[in-house]
Amino acid sequence: MLLDYVSFLESNGCADSYIESALKAVKSWLFHNGIEVKRKIKIKGARDTPSLRDERVPTKQELRRIFLFADKKARVACILVVHSGLRLMVLGNYTGSTD
Repeated sequence: MLLDYVSFLESNGCADSYIESALKAVKSWLFHNGIEVKRKIKIKGARDTPSLRDERVPTKQELRRIFLFADKKARVACILVVHSGLRLMVLGNYTGSTD
């Protein structure tokens, strides 16, 4: 049944990492209800991150252009994200306000 579920998700074009996460949730639920799945189900490419494949660190010149273009509030936000690793969600909501 789990193999059919994995095949169904693959045929729907789901990412391999998503399939692995969904399978982990199902196995956890089954274990909670006293059913242990002993068989290993391998999912090819589950650790691959296609959305991050073309990501790169901006150059100093690119960062300089961003900082010079932004207003003071945006500069502070950019500096916090770039130099401290702070995530954008910590600074505010999707509109940029802190409300």
